[in-house]
Amino acid sequence: MKLVLLWLALLPFAATASAGDSRSARVPTDLILAETLGTHRVLVFQVCSPEHCWNDFFIQELDQEKVVCSAPITEFNSSADVIVEFVRRRPAGTLSDLGLELQSSHGAFAPYTATLSLKSGCKYQLHPAAPAAS
Repeated sequence: MKLVLLWLALLPFAATASAGDSRSARVPTDLILAETLGTHRVLVFQVCSPEHCWNDFFIQELDQEKVVCSAPITEFNSSADVIVEFVRRRPAGTLSDLGLELQSSHGAFAPYTATLSLKSGCKYQLHPAAPAAS
């Protein structure tokens, strides 16, 4: 009986220890990259089919860590072929420009760099909008 009572008394501590930090439970498992630039954030998710994987991209505008709007980067998300190597602030660009190093998951285009210019209201411009075919 004492063993059962001891087990019941320690059960809440065991559950707390195994649960870990609850903040990590809110991060989607398919999120592979999040880059924040001022009031904007770029999110990259990995999507896989049985044959291959690719990335879907989204931009968000933030106001004190609250999401104001969210939009897909449609030039990439409709292709099911683009893989991101990395996202970083453009050294020669403005504070709203990110450099994207991209490659094709099928070899449809050579690796290239695009500039993503972020604007208010989850608007953006992408230069070049599409890679040159290889």
